[in-house]
Amino acid sequence: MNDQSASFEKRYKAFISYSHSDNREDGRKWADWLHHQLETYEVPEELVGQKNQLGEPIPAQIFPVFQDEKELAASSDLNSSLKEALNHAEFLVYLSSPQSARSPYVREELRYFKQIGKSKKIIALIIKGEPIYDDNFSEQQCFPEELRYAVDADGQVIKDKPEEVLAADVRIPHTQDEGFTSIEAYRHSLETKGVSRKQLKNSIEDYKNRLDLAVLKIVSGILHVPLGEFTKRDKAYQLEKIKRKHRQTKRIAIAITILAVIAIITGIFAVQQKNFALKNLARSLYNSGINKLTESEFGDGAAYIAEATRQ
Repeated sequence: MNDQSASFEKRYKAFISYSHSDNREDGRKWADWLHHQLETYEVPEELVGQKNQLGEPIPAQIFPVFQDEKELAASSDLNSSLKEALNHAEFLVYLSSPQSARSPYVREELRYFKQIGKSKKIIALIIKGEPIYDDNFSEQQCFPEELRYAVDADGQVIKDKPEEVLAADVRIPHTQDEGFTSIEAYRHSLETKGVSRKQLKNSIEDYKNRLDLAVLKIVSGILHVPLGEFTKRDKAYQLEKIKRKHRQTKRIAIAITILAVIAIITGIFAVQQKNFALKNLARSLYNSGINKLTESEFGDGAAYIAEATRQ
């Protein structure tokens, strides 16, 4: 198959291919969630600049990521704009669901990406349904034939050339039901079902691990770093970030304490200075009053002495 991808400049690290029906429900806006996860992911510092499996330097971030609802204006020519984005995308991340598997637009994106020679640069994120590697009809099928088979340079699906795809999974563990884009949304779902506190804690921890692993699997695939090594490096980096945050929090707490002590000392000193000044003023008024009395200015002298007693 001709690899036309080499002739295109890499403008996007990834292109998110999805059905818009999978990006509407609160707590399940999968394209928005993935876009944010990829663009804000911090590559472990010790990996940045190192050579990956392809001998290329590892970048500091996965940026930019193409998502049509964020990148294209409403008046854009979607067909030509999407094709242009696919030409300049290094990877395609397919949000896998029964809806996206039946979407002619998503299937065309998969077909075209393979047609220009990027079949090995596709990663699937299973959000619901079942990935079935055969042609038996199932309403739960989330892997369309354009994903399961090779595509030639003319855009034809080659049924006798099955292709495997790197896939991450964000479905609920054990049940394989559709998951959630946030732990808070999942927690609320479990609470409405009345699950026990212990089960709630275990289920949330399991699902958080699954979400984290899915992101790491996609990022490691894009960066061409083995998942095992990448997971270990990421864990060490996250722990160091937590320690660094704790150290910074401790430093801030110490600084606040020092400032509070300084403020208290300053306040005490100010009160003492004020009292000292008032005493001096009273003494001065009293002395002036005595002088006035000795000079037979009885009215003024009494006034000065009265004012001194008020200080």
